[in-house]
Amino acid sequence: MAAKLKRLFSVFAIGIWLQTPLCVCGAEPLPAPTAPADSPLLSYRTVYPQWAAMTPQRMQQELKHHVAELDAALEEIRKVNPQDACWENTFAPFEQALCQIRFMGASAATLADVCSEAELRQQYQALCREISILTVKVFHDDKIWSLMKAAVASPATQSLPPQQRSAMECICDRFKSNGADLSPETRARTTEIYEELIQLGYDYQRNIEESVSTVQLHVTEQVGMLNGVPGRLLLRARNNAKRDGKKGFIFRVEDNTLRWLLTTCKSEEGRKLAWEAWCTLAHTEQHDNVALASRILALRHELALSEGYSSYADAVGDQLRMLTTGKEALAFVDEMLLRMKPAFDAEVAEILRLYNEAEHKNVQALPPWDLPYAQNLYAEQSTALQSNDISDFLPTKEALRGALALFSKLYSIRIVERETMYLPGADPASAVQVWHPAVACYEVYDKESSALLGLIYLDMFDRPGKPTVAQASYVRDSSNGTLPHVAIVQLNISGDTLSHRELCALFHEWGHALQFVMGQGCVYSQNAFGQIDFIEFASTFNALWANEPQVLAEFARHYSTGEPCPLPLLEAACRNHAEYSVSTVMDRLRDFKVDMEMHLFYEEKFKGKDFNEAAYAVVKPWMVPLTETPPSHMLLVPHCMQALYGANFYSYMWCEVMAADVFSRFRTPDGFDFSLGLELRRAFFEKGASEPAMEMFRKFMGRDPQPDAYLEYLKQNQLTPQQIK
Repeated sequence: MAAKLKRLFSVFAIGIWLQTPLCVCGAEPLPAPTAPADSPLLSYRTVYPQWAAMTPQRMQQELKHHVAELDAALEEIRKVNPQDACWENTFAPFEQALCQIRFMGASAATLADVCSEAELRQQYQALCREISILTVKVFHDDKIWSLMKAAVASPATQSLPPQQRSAMECICDRFKSNGADLSPETRARTTEIYEELIQLGYDYQRNIEESVSTVQLHVTEQVGMLNGVPGRLLLRARNNAKRDGKKGFIFRVEDNTLRWLLTTCKSEEGRKLAWEAWCTLAHTEQHDNVALASRILALRHELALSEGYSSYADAVGDQLRMLTTGKEALAFVDEMLLRMKPAFDAEVAEILRLYNEAEHKNVQALPPWDLPYAQNLYAEQSTALQSNDISDFLPTKEALRGALALFSKLYSIRIVERETMYLPGADPASAVQVWHPAVACYEVYDKESSALLGLIYLDMFDRPGKPTVAQASYVRDSSNGTLPHVAIVQLNISGDTLSHRELCALFHEWGHALQFVMGQGCVYSQNAFGQIDFIEFASTFNALWANEPQVLAEFARHYSTGEPCPLPLLEAACRNHAEYSVSTVMDRLRDFKVDMEMHLFYEEKFKGKDFNEAAYAVVKPWMVPLTETPPSHMLLVPHCMQALYGANFYSYMWCEVMAADVFSRFRTPDGFDFSLGLELRRAFFEKGASEPAMEMFRKFMGRDPQPDAYLEYLKQNQLTPQQIK
């Protein structure tokens, strides 16, 4: 029988697998191997990682030492007699043996994510790739695999606690997904594919990052081409040109001036030039994501076929998603598209009317360079989509304190900020070491028992060269119950106040981190992942609180006067949140549909075809009519070309449906029932992946997830709520 690919996404993805140390809780620890006395990586065995000491050069030097540790530990496991193989002498020491190198890889991945220097970031990424490829070989050890199969078949295994049995299954799945049951020839080929996919995923993201930082449009003193562009935008573009020693105006992708030119310019010639520049994003000979996407899809399809599946969408979903088959996941996306379509069709009609009126035309399809402009015309006249800026009432520090106070109240935890310092070799007794002076460290305690659950490092502010992403990552699991979890929250806040969108991002990423540190699974993956279309549930649920006026009123105060934000303004900002507009929801649904169809119907719809043409054919019925095929938005979405979200991108919407459904239970006629937060923590976050997500959901809600609560939530934020079915 074909081996399963249930752990494919996490085993071979740099950004995910390297951050999954799978440390076993409850097993007897092995004696700590000998290591250099001043090793920064010994911080795996201490409470606080020594970040400042983890230079790429130092980590590279120590890698050989830790590989030798791993080899020695694995050799001890190989000496076990098959009839004696069990949790204590096979599974537990195997996971313990991998902890140090996995922690090393996770730390390098984290530092690559937050590094401000491109060259240094590349060094960390190279180290990540090396560790990832190195570790794959561990799962090709036939002797250890035979011992594990013997242990699982032993009658004694049935008497183990359910969490431990689940952990054993998880470890076995990793061996299977690495081709443990395949022939040597097939295994060798899949290894080649995995290694190439790792590199391609990096190249795809690098193409996006480099082109975003370089693509620009230089306009000389041809004022007519810039008709209608706001003066403040022209000033920024002129300053860009001056800094480059040029005349005229320079509009860049990096600072959003090119995007604003597309949306505000009243000259079609100017819009077309801006569009042509925009279309070069990850779409040039130097940064060719079209070629990379085609290659990634071909390799993924080859993997699926080698494992006995008809598509990659089915391969990664089998027993790994709540919606297990690709067609089931696609059916969900199609259902949401159909339910949104009446509202979208009404919006399209209004967009075309306003465009024709402004341009004195009578067309039923737009050139792609005019779409952002036409959509902006609609946004400007739509009271539901106008901005209700509350940033003056969200001072960054006070908003963060308010958010942490809510999390503490909701989940029955206590969050304590530690003093930090950025000094290699600093004494952790007085301060926690961080990788940058602006980074904060928080300890998360259980309120009832006062037990330290985990550490959350917050890298909140932007800085030159730092990647502009908002994300959470997991560095260390609670090793044998003696060390706290370690998670990272990365944001890019640029000022002393937050926009409403930035506040929502803060709530979202803290939701990821809190889910991890509250986890009590036997192994890392039980705390961090579980079924792939469930991993955004906690973060999405957490973010919903940032869109509630009653919650924001607790801490929304004017940055200079301290006066509370007027409730009508809070209500307007929350009701008119752009993330819940019809266009935004449809934009995301189109991406989800392309992701599912390119992995589910690769041979029929994408193989041997132009990627942009194939992707546009999938989404054309769900778009504003266009006169030409635009470049696919997927060329700018690294998620789907890296392992975690490939054929799983829809999970964002699926989790929004579940989160809104659960959130509706908290809402009462008098406000919110915050006491349910502890029940939610016990039911979902602490259990993690030790139980199937659908079973946990049914226990909490008494039924399967339903989209009605999510659609009702959208109706509160739409121009035409009656048209959402």
